[in-house]
Amino acid sequence: MRTISRTLVLAITVGTAASSLPQTAQKAAFEVASIKPHLPSDPRPTAIITHGDRVIARGYTLRGLVLLAYSPGKEKMLDQFLAGGPGWTAIDRFDIEAKASEDLITLEQLHLMLQTLLAERFQLSLHRELREMPVYDLIVTKPGKMKLSEDQSLPVPPPVTADFRWSALSATHQRGTSGMVFNAEGTSLQGTAISSSAIATLLQTVVDRPVLDKTGLTGLFDMQVLILTREDVRPVSRAAVTAAPGLPPIASEPRPNPTFESLQEEMGLRLQPSKRDVSVLVIDSVSRPSEN
Repeated sequence: MRTISRTLVLAITVGTAASSLPQTAQKAAFEVASIKPHLPSDPRPTAIITHGDRVIARGYTLRGLVLLAYSPGKEKMLDQFLAGGPGWTAIDRFDIEAKASEDLITLEQLHLMLQTLLAERFQLSLHRELREMPVYDLIVTKPGKMKLSEDQSLPVPPPVTADFRWSALSATHQRGTSGMVFNAEGTSLQGTAISSSAIATLLQTVVDRPVLDKTGLTGLFDMQVLILTREDVRPVSRAAVTAAPGLPPIASEPRPNPTFESLQEEMGLRLQPSKRDVSVLVIDSVSRPSEN
């Protein structure tokens, strides 16, 4: 794993479900694609890699592929926004190697091709519906605590052709990036030049329900919120800490998550429990993949 200034930085791309399903008439598709069962003995992490016209997806479950294919832009749709499907869709893992007719330029191209692949090779059928579920509303409690980024121009995303790696490590000091940072103090959520909506989606990774941006804030912000001290342990972080050498030792017993308190003290924001209708993607039918 990559270290940056003695700090391990884990990039997180998260988001809510896309507003609508793409039109099937677009029919973007790979020229050829190979799908094989993922070997349990393969030590490499789950990842998707693109280079030119080539795409490799390694160690993905069907649910993971759907979340990837229907993610809005660079943000990754969370599992809470996907419902239905038999049990194997969250257990069986697959390796995919595919080739497009030309170099991939945008994430939208990649997503559309993956959608076609899932429909043709997994016989995937799905629809979108509104479901009421518990959420957190992200609201402002102390105006003025948020730190505006010095540069308010929109960050320019890197092209997908630049060896795009969905699970890659990247530095959160780069404009438009956010992520989870592990260091001697504990674990923090950090971001540079990100919107309040991006802050909300980042918070979804460390709480138990979707987070909706109800701040009404505009502009780009820099953030740093401590979510896990050296003595605190949460199940979501235990695997990451165990797998990464040189990180603070794991406490023997889990402690309360300090995210809520830190968020209010450091940024003047609060996660307020609520119930709302949320757009959810529902799997109607799916089959194990056809042979190559």
